[in-house]
Amino acid sequence: MGVKDFVSISMETNPARAPGRPRSFDVDSALDAATRVFWSRGYSDASLDDLTGAMGISRPSLYGAFGDKQALYLKCIERYRGWVEAAIGAALLDSAHPHASLLRMFSDAIALYTTPASEPRGCLLASASLSEAALSQVSRDSIAQALATVEAVLADFFRRSGLADKLAGERARLTATFLYGISSRARLGVAAQTLLEDAERFVDLLA
Repeated sequence: MGVKDFVSISMETNPARAPGRPRSFDVDSALDAATRVFWSRGYSDASLDDLTGAMGISRPSLYGAFGDKQALYLKCIERYRGWVEAAIGAALLDSAHPHASLLRMFSDAIALYTTPASEPRGCLLASASLSEAALSQVSRDSIAQALATVEAVLADFFRRSGLADKLAGERARLTATFLYGISSRARLGVAAQTLLEDAERFVDLLA
């Protein structure tokens, strides 16, 4: 699974447009492009020129459609959250075979996190939690809410699987923490096979 495959999972709908002159660009495509820029470069290193160039729009169009840079970033965080929720949910549909489902989730995540150098590596949410959460309280809240969504999807899986009983939340937090660790190591260039072997050991202990 590469970035393009992951983006295709998005279940977001087009934002409502205010009355007036129609926009000359596709909002979803522009948001996808901006998300890749933030994913690859982070908030601080993503310049307005980087963003508008990738989005194929002018600065006035960016401001008019999305607000300022931080407002655009928050929209991208929410968009990425939707992709992650959909991807993890799809991997964990089969709660009757939790071991295999968890391995599938980690395998899909690692394939995404270790994409070629031309595409972003790691997880936008995990990276943002380390480097961008100090931007503002609004940013911290947005990132925290996105991460909480991931844990909620995992907790629901553990409850459905019968593995967790009253420990669904704890298992979900452990699994999410392991996912974030894999993301950080992938961003540093650790090989996919090494990450897969570690994930297999983790799942053996968990499930």
